[in-house]
Amino acid sequence: SLPDEMLFSSNWESSRKDVECVFGLMKGRFRILKIPSLLWYQHEIDNVFFTCAILHNILLEWDGLAEDWGLEDGDFDWEEEEAQLHFVTRSVS
Repeated sequence: SLPDEMLFSSNWESSRKDVECVFGLMKGRFRILKIPSLLWYQHEIDNVFFTCAILHNILLEWDGLAEDWGLEDGDFDWEEEEAQLHFVTRSVS
């Protein structure tokens, strides 16, 4: 039905904008995401992006900006055996 399609389209557009915003921030911080990739395999490209995302989150805590992004102290336990990846976005009003 038309209202369901409009709701889906609206949600899709909102999510797409969030992803583009996060990727833009990441490209600004990590040059490797900005230049053409010399990597060939998808898993290598994924590893580069995940590494940048983890470093981004570490730098947020290091710079004391984690609270501005909706994180609290202790959200990241860097001593865990299995590190978990958290993508953090902030809403723009």
